[in-house]
Amino acid sequence: MLRPVRVLVISPDKEVRDRLVQAVGRTGHFAYGVRDADEGRARHGRREASVLVFDRDGWVQGGQKFLLEHEVGARPRVLMVADAAAVRRRDEFEDEGVEELLPEPLSQLQLFLSIDALLAREQAEEPVAITEPVDESGPVEPNQPDEAWLGREEVDVALTKLADDLRSGAGTVSKISPVAVELQGILADPLVKVSEMVAAVQRDPNLVSSLLRASNSAAYRGMPKVLDLEEAGRRLGTRRLGEIAQREALRGAFSSPHKGWSRVLSKLWRNTVVMAEAGRTLAERMKAPRLGAVYTMGLFIDLGQVLVVDLYRRLGYPPPVDGLARGDLANELRDRHAALGMLLLKSWDMPSSLLAVTLHHHDPSVLPPGTPVARHAWIFGAVSAALSEQGFMSWEGAQLGPDLRLAAAALGVPPEWVSKAVEQSISEWNG
Repeated sequence: MLRPVRVLVISPDKEVRDRLVQAVGRTGHFAYGVRDADEGRARHGRREASVLVFDRDGWVQGGQKFLLEHEVGARPRVLMVADAAAVRRRDEFEDEGVEELLPEPLSQLQLFLSIDALLAREQAEEPVAITEPVDESGPVEPNQPDEAWLGREEVDVALTKLADDLRSGAGTVSKISPVAVELQGILADPLVKVSEMVAAVQRDPNLVSSLLRASNSAAYRGMPKVLDLEEAGRRLGTRRLGEIAQREALRGAFSSPHKGWSRVLSKLWRNTVVMAEAGRTLAERMKAPRLGAVYTMGLFIDLGQVLVVDLYRRLGYPPPVDGLARGDLANELRDRHAALGMLLLKSWDMPSSLLAVTLHHHDPSVLPPGTPVARHAWIFGAVSAALSEQGFMSWEGAQLGPDLRLAAAALGVPPEWVSKAVEQSISEWNG
């Protein structure tokens, strides 16, 4: 995946425009929407877009002319999203200057790959022939200013640098135990031994302390106190030992010395743990294999949220008083966390299955059906939807995730199974 770029979406239909802006945002690029080429022309010189995404109406209302107003060699790449009728006219649109044409319904993965392919592909130097555009959509609403376009420079620049740092391996999450990444690799082995896990854990005193507390908790009341890590590991068992160690290794990432931001991160940590517990509980009821791997995925898939919060903190933005993200922060959490989290995990050389689940757990339909990675993504998509229904919000406003009934149907389980798993995990957290 290449560095994030600015993508201008042009469509006279607000619903279509907003949907495409959101879809592009989930690929990790910066998307902005305008009604038509005239409004796009008004933006020219302020923030030059590297890619133009049109729907059919947006293109025929002047897209070709708008494209040709750019100097040869500095033109943005052109992608169109259209219905089956337009796809059948692919050659005609390509002659006019459309470089890539994607059919509806739009696949998130296909959009993701198409934008990167366009940016990597050599661009034709010859200008395309101008044809008179035909207006088939009727009158267009008067242009209105787009405040987000004009006021996002600081955050956009910081996000671009963050994504570049992640791709180069320089991006980090503060206060995360280095053992966390090593543990993920160890736990990927279904035949892992307690001694191997203990060897990794004992290098972090905080993890040792947490595991000894867990092995002497009320669940083991009546048994002798354990002071040896090997013995604690045998008591807990490899799966539970791995879950507790992984959770404690990641906990530091969700903390901050700043009281206001600490509230935000605490809510995100609560949702992360509940997500992992509920995902594991649901997978167990489904008799899915490798429950420890499911739990680990639940802990890692929303790490991108920490990156967004940390970026806003470093830029000097004030934290929300009650810890619930709102406004621009909420929008960035919603639109960026999956792509940024995926880039972070990729920089750690995490398995491709975890990368795919991280990027697509809010829209699992783009993954190949019937595969283990799709099943894991649907598990967390379903849990995410049920958490929203329970009022466990990660930010104020619309939450992400597939419809609960759709997700349950994709998993072949009743929706009640998902709700019960979430209720149980919330109860355990509150306890």
